[in-house]
Amino acid sequence: MHKRPAKPGIAALLARLARDARPSRSTAADERTSAFIGGRVALAFLDKSIKIKRPRFARFLTFDNGCLDCRKLCLALQKPQAGVDHLVCGAIGALIELIADKFLHVVIDSDGHDLRHARAPRRFDLHCETTIFGIVRTLLEERLPVTNIQDIFKKSNVAVITGGASGIGLAAAKYFAGRGMSVAIADLGGDRLADAANELKAIAGEENVMAVETDVASRDSLEALERAVLQRFGRVHVLMNNAGIGPETSIFSPQANWDNILAVNLMGVINGTRTFGPKMLSHGEPGLIINTGSKQGITTPPGNPAYNISKAGVKVFTEALEHELRNIEDGKISAHLLIPGFVFTGLTKGDRAEKPAAAWTPEQTVDFMVESLERGDFYILCPDNDVARPVDERRMLWAAGDIVENRPPLSRWHKDYADKFKAFLDQK
Repeated sequence: MHKRPAKPGIAALLARLARDARPSRSTAADERTSAFIGGRVALAFLDKSIKIKRPRFARFLTFDNGCLDCRKLCLALQKPQAGVDHLVCGAIGALIELIADKFLHVVIDSDGHDLRHARAPRRFDLHCETTIFGIVRTLLEERLPVTNIQDIFKKSNVAVITGGASGIGLAAAKYFAGRGMSVAIADLGGDRLADAANELKAIAGEENVMAVETDVASRDSLEALERAVLQRFGRVHVLMNNAGIGPETSIFSPQANWDNILAVNLMGVINGTRTFGPKMLSHGEPGLIINTGSKQGITTPPGNPAYNISKAGVKVFTEALEHELRNIEDGKISAHLLIPGFVFTGLTKGDRAEKPAAAWTPEQTVDFMVESLERGDFYILCPDNDVARPVDERRMLWAAGDIVENRPPLSRWHKDYADKFKAFLDQK
C-alpha cells in the first residue's frame, strides 16, 4: 500500500535546505542575485508535505547576523532567535522559494518585475540591500495576514456585526463571543434582535454584549452605532458588514425595490466601512473588516439584477479597500470578502421549514470563514453541500470568458451555449 510521506518538521527542512543552499564561494554583501519567487507565502504551507529538492534558483549571499530582514523572515516563520547566520537565512529563503514554486504562479525578476504577466507588470517596492530578501519581505508584507488571526479574536477585543440578529451574522457573533470578545450586533429592532442579544449574553456575559437597533441604509444610523460602541467598549477590532436583503427585482420592477437593495446591500457596506474604518486604523491594533458578498455578484445569474449589482459592488469595493489598507504605512487592518454558498438563513429559506440537504448552516459558513482568515485569504469562497469549489471556479471562469471570448452576456444561460458550457464545466 502506498503511504503518504511524513510531514517534515521545520527544523529538518531548514537543516536540509541549509546544506543545499550553502554557497560554493563567498560573495560580497552588496552583490545582487537573481531570484525567481512565486507570490503568496503562508505559514499554513509548513503543515503540508513538501518534497525536498534543491531549488532551481537557490543562490544566496553571505548575510550578516544582524540583518533586519533575516530577523523578520525568522520571526515570520516562527523562528524565535533574532540573529541568525547566513546559512539559516539562506535555508529560509530556499524554503520560501520551494513553497512558492510548488503552490503559486507569479514569477518576478531580480528588479521586482512580474515576468509572467507581461501586459500588466507588477512592481515590487524593494527596500532590502539584497534583492531576494527584499522580494521576500515585500511578499510577506503584502500577502500574509497582519497578525495571527487568533490574536484578533481574543478577550478584550471588540467585534461589530451588522445583520447580527440572525443567520451568518448571528453565527459569527456567537463565534466571536465564544472567543471572549465583546460583541455588538446591529440589526433592525424587535424581538429578533433582543433574542439574539440574550443568546450572546449566555455565552459572553451581559457586560460584553450590546445590541443596537440600526438601519444600515442610513449613514446617520451607522454613525450613531459607532458612537454607542465606542462609548461602551472603547474601540473596534473586527467589523463585519453583513446586513443584506434580497427582494426579487427585474430591470423594470418598482424603484423602491432597487433603492432598498442598493441602500442596504451596497451602501450599507460602504458607509459601514467609511464610518468605522478610520478609528480602527488610528488605534494601531490589528483588526479585520469582513464584507459579505455573494457568488451572484461574480457570476451574475439572471433573475435579480438589483441584488447582483449590489453584491458585485461589494466585491469591487472590498478589493479597492484591501488595496488601500495594505498600502497604509504601519497599517494593521486588512479587508476580506466573504462569498457564501447556499446557506440556510432567513434570506434564503423562503417557505421551507427545514434546511435543504444542499445547504450549509450559518455555523458551517463561519467555521470556513475563520479557517480561511487563518490562511490569510482575501476571497473566502465557500462551498456548500451541493456545489464544490472546482464547480464555482469553472462558473466564474466562464463568466469572465464572456468578455474575453466575445460571447453574448450571461452566455451560460443562452440556449446556443448550453452544450459548450456543459463541456467546459466537465473539463478537468
